[in-house]
Amino acid sequence: MQPPCRSIGARGAALLAAVAGTAVVATIAAGVGRWALAGSRQALRTADVLQANALVRSGVTLAGVILEERAATGEPDVLGPPLLPHEVRFTLGGGAVEMEIEDAARRIDLGSTALAGPLAGLLERLGLAPALADTLGDWIDPDDHPRSHGAERDWYLGRRPPLLPANAPLTAVSHLGLIRGFDAAALARLHPYVAVAGERTLNPNTAPPEVLAAWLGDAAADGLLQRRAEAPVTCAGLPACATRSAFYLVRVTARVHGVTRAAEATLWVPPAGPAEVRGLRPLGSEERGQPEGVA
Repeated sequence: MQPPCRSIGARGAALLAAVAGTAVVATIAAGVGRWALAGSRQALRTADVLQANALVRSGVTLAGVILEERAATGEPDVLGPPLLPHEVRFTLGGGAVEMEIEDAARRIDLGSTALAGPLAGLLERLGLAPALADTLGDWIDPDDHPRSHGAERDWYLGRRPPLLPANAPLTAVSHLGLIRGFDAAALARLHPYVAVAGERTLNPNTAPPEVLAAWLGDAAADGLLQRRAEAPVTCAGLPACATRSAFYLVRVTARVHGVTRAAEATLWVPPAGPAEVRGLRPLGSEERGQPEGVA
């Protein structure tokens, strides 16, 4: 197996060995299936699918190992390995695995009331109607009283087919498409900048320029971009700020003999202790690269 990062600690090495063991078991099982059912193409493909799925799960576990080891150092999240735009690639259990890790604090979380202001600013900067903030708020809140430019139960029941607002936080960015005013074009514009991972802060070292401008204003965002190009910046004087995320979005793709499987996971990573998978969903080929936050 090719090492996915320069160094992980002793605990991480032990966990990594366990991950590799899982992949090896999957490989052996696939090999037995191929030997026993060599005359059946469908059986061979089934074995490859099982192995690819196992490798995806192993990749998610490995991402947790890497993030646990990083959390122990206390270093800030910055745009560099192992986080995006860096991509981790390695071979594991006879298959090829590609993994991307992104800190959720670089995006505006749609479930955070503390980030409602930046979200409204982002809508404006992307050329989208500010009223969308009201319709989103009405979809999430538990009451049936519409905001000034929002929509509640009566409006959705009048649609064809009728629909009821969730009255609960979103569980995927794509669910915005159910809400009044969020058409396909609006979703495409928002996708790179929002998530529903559960993060309640923004990271000035990783947030894209559009998010920084919506959060801090154009002038402050320009100055921060210049400073962080030289060294990581702190949260001094910045609202709803953290230089380390609590949640991370992980996308893993595994390929085995022409079979490709992919999934996206949301990992919660405490300052000390094991990472936890808070959401996991398979990705079809058309969904890869379109992060949802959680399933």
